[in-house]
Amino acid sequence: MKNLSLIHAAAEAFLLAAVLFCGTGCQQNDDNSNGNNSVVSADAADAVAAVKNILAIGYAAGDSSASVCKNITLAATNSSYTSVAITWSSDKTDVIADDGTVTLPDSETAVTLTASITCENAADTKSFVLTVIGKKAANDKKVVAAKSALAVTYAD
Repeated sequence: MKNLSLIHAAAEAFLLAAVLFCGTGCQQNDDNSNGNNSVVSADAADAVAAVKNILAIGYAAGDSSASVCKNITLAATNSSYTSVAITWSSDKTDVIADDGTVTLPDSETAVTLTASITCENAADTKSFVLTVIGKKAANDKKVVAAKSALAVTYAD
């Protein structure tokens, strides 16, 4: 019986330590003494800042921010900060939609994507400038890739 109590106490101590060490994540502290005064918690601001720092766009093989011709991946969450939400907006939705779908323009086009990062009352943004190559350049890129994949063999 004594061993069971010790195990129980150790488990409770472990859970308490985990909560204190890991924090409570993204929480909002409200001081409603005047009716609507909200204060952003340090946890929420830290979570938003951390996600902003590591946020990146996912590119298809062969693409980069300087040369986009395929759909891109835009994160809506972060696995380390599950309470943080990320929404995206494009300044040229006809070229890159808010969901990362790419439509090749006739000529090279610069597109600014802005991520809005929120957690409770904490919020920030991060912008990325991408260059979407035109249809002709995209076709040229495909031809170069196909050429490099060719292998000529000769019969003996």
